[in-house]
Amino acid sequence: MKNPLKRWKFSPVDKQGQILWDKYTHYKSEMFSNTHTTYSPWMIIKTNDKKVARLEAIRHVLSKFDYEGKTDAGIDLHPDPNVVMRYYRSNIHQID
Repeated sequence: MKNPLKRWKFSPVDKQGQILWDKYTHYKSEMFSNTHTTYSPWMIIKTNDKKVARLEAIRHVLSKFDYEGKTDAGIDLHPDPNVVMRYYRSNIHQID
């Protein structure tokens, strides 16, 4: 809100979202807790850096599939475990 070049992005819906942030967070946690399973886990991308988030998400997805040239690519496809983690791990390290 302090930067006039970015202030235009903040709408009345965003303001209401800020007011309801705690409620949204509660229901998000409820949804993750009730739907996270070993067979189908929620994966959390935990970073504020959009570029890092996107690259680590892609790295995670690519690490889960076999495809031609994967082993020859010479690229480490193991995502950073401090960025890409299962929901329960991210919840344990959550600072309230």
